[in-house]
Amino acid sequence: MKKLKHALILATLLIATLLITACTKTTPQDEYAYYAIYDSIYQVNTNTKKSSLFYKKRGSGFDDNLIIKDDWIYGVIDTEGGLCDLISPYIFKIRTNGEDFQMLADGMDFTIYDGNIYYMKQEFSEDQGYFKSGIYKMSLDGEDKECITDSRTIDEFIVYQSRIYYVNYVNDIYYLESMDMAGGPEEIICSGNVDSWINGLQGYSNYIYFNDVGNIYKVDISSGEKSTVLEGADMKGISPGYIYYTDDYGLYRMSFSDGSEECIMSGNSMWYIRINGDYMIITGNYFNEKNYDENTAKYLCSLNGDGLTVIKKYFCQ
Repeated sequence: MKKLKHALILATLLIATLLITACTKTTPQDEYAYYAIYDSIYQVNTNTKKSSLFYKKRGSGFDDNLIIKDDWIYGVIDTEGGLCDLISPYIFKIRTNGEDFQMLADGMDFTIYDGNIYYMKQEFSEDQGYFKSGIYKMSLDGEDKECITDSRTIDEFIVYQSRIYYVNYVNDIYYLESMDMAGGPEEIICSGNVDSWINGLQGYSNYIYFNDVGNIYKVDISSGEKSTVLEGADMKGISPGYIYYTDDYGLYRMSFSDGSEECIMSGNSMWYIRINGDYMIITGNYFNEKNYDENTAKYLCSLNGDGLTVIKKYFCQ
């Protein structure tokens, strides 16, 4: 009887251990962040800050906007190897173990929302050159492709709270508009003027945030009321509770709750940030102890700037 009781206790402990292990197991999203440089995708261990080559496709170019969903990484590859401009962009996915690379559809400027990929296409004409054409959606496996709108005047878009918010450029005026997920009735939220350039849309806490000629604004999606958030700043991203922006002196974040500001990185050459869970990857000029040189660098740090580390230095063509 004692042996049976002892065996039951051991079995119970073993099951509890397995359950705890399953619940605390880290995922690729927790342990790794991903970034692209030219024809290669790299992964960086967020603990050790060590980078390694993840995937390479010669003759192509990867956009740095990579989205991790479950066990897949989604991104855009230019099959023509464009460096500054996308020439022949396709949306792809690849498993986080580096296998099963799949081309899904010709498209760019994508986001993932509620089990679908929303994206724009690119076309070319002799008089216009390359231009974006419409908003589309497809399932995560590249099936069920559907055109939401084929408008050629939409510049960029986001999906937020089950609506599509987009920048429409008509007769030299930028408009911030919205429509339902099926491309239903268009609603003008606010507009700029001939000197405006609404861009960088971000949705957060019932507001749409955007840049316009050196300032950051927000619009209440319920009332349509527009207000200034920061002057002389360029919004780079939003994480829960904070807005990230650059000015002539560096990269900062500001708290939504009390307006306090923190400096993430000094200098005026931060071009792009991408928030990846509890970390962010910064693209900008490489700074050494004295000044910067002609190289570019990828930096990794926590969301408050702690642990800022150069993870890759390279020459930007």
